[in-house]
Amino acid sequence: MKKITRIFALALAFVMAFALQAPVNAAEKAAVNQEKAQVNTQAAKIIAQITSLSENSVGISINNPDSDYVEVQIRDHKGKVVKTRYAISYSSFNLSKNKLYSFRFRRVYYSYSDRKYIAISNWSNSPSFTTAKYKVRQVGLILQALQRLNIK
Repeated sequence: MKKITRIFALALAFVMAFALQAPVNAAEKAAVNQEKAQVNTQAAKIIAQITSLSENSVGISINNPDSDYVEVQIRDHKGKVVKTRYAISYSSFNLSKNKLYSFRFRRVYYSYSDRKYIAISNWSNSPSFTTAKYKVRQVGLILQALQRLNIK
């Protein structure tokens, strides 16, 4: 049973290393590419970026010149919506550890007669990020396992 658990852990680490493509020198930092984390939609003229990222939360800052509401969605790696918030300038989310997520946003306004938010722009692109943190030891173990399997 212990051997099966080790093999499963090794396979999971192997899959995550290639799926997330975290560079080796990113030790002790969250695996997110800040250039990819910035999204700009020309029609809405809104810019959103990840400003804080930890093992179990993410903060998204929204540069919104018109002070309209923005619907921010966090989706899992399968595209399923995990959380939704309506914000003007900043939104934070509590998330599960060691998972791959993406976020997207669109401009909305609140209709008081219908008592709901109505979208007035398309969804933005969906940059991915992860709540996993890697340590040098973990990356070294993954590389050793790859060498044992003769994978280049």
